[in-house]
Amino acid sequence: MLEALDKQGLSKNTIVMVSSDHGFSLGDHTLWNKHSLFKIATKVPLIVSGPKVEQNATVSGVAEYVDIYPTIVELADLKLPTHLHGKSFKANLQDTSLPTKPAVYPRYTRGDNVTTEEYSYSAYFGSSGARDRNRMTGHMLYDYKMDPLEERNLVDDPSYHDTVKRLQKLLVEHIKEHDTARDKHPFILLKPKGKQSDT
Repeated sequence: MLEALDKQGLSKNTIVMVSSDHGFSLGDHTLWNKHSLFKIATKVPLIVSGPKVEQNATVSGVAEYVDIYPTIVELADLKLPTHLHGKSFKANLQDTSLPTKPAVYPRYTRGDNVTTEEYSYSAYFGSSGARDRNRMTGHMLYDYKMDPLEERNLVDDPSYHDTVKRLQKLLVEHIKEHDTARDKHPFILLKPKGKQSDT
């Protein structure tokens, strides 16, 4: 495709993006299919080529699908609408050493997640009513630097308690901002070792 664009003289003003749908568990974490917040189910490939993109480079960090539209708009030098939830990563495509947005927030059924470049923190909530929807029933923390396959849940490891607290705070703030129905009730969170606390 890129060769065809070159031959037609279109490569100097064409942006090409290649991605796919969600990942897929094939027995990973004893799961089948996509139904989880593990990285194997939420991570997707993204390849970008164009005249304003650094060539043969990889960006470390996080991005999500809502970031693609604002990125295309900025790469095309168009005016960015103000109502978007996504954040352009144009700057990262032009200088791959720049940091990406600090976190992304995947969600699946009763689970909410905050993922940074270093960590993944997932929280699972009740389902019997609006109040119960904010009662945490389980949570997981994975350190990508030492455990990229998410095989060791560190949520009860004392050396990670501050990390759990920080990521929990980020997650609750994100939920309150984007899910107004849940903002009407207090969050009942789990502390390490399963202790609950009100927020």
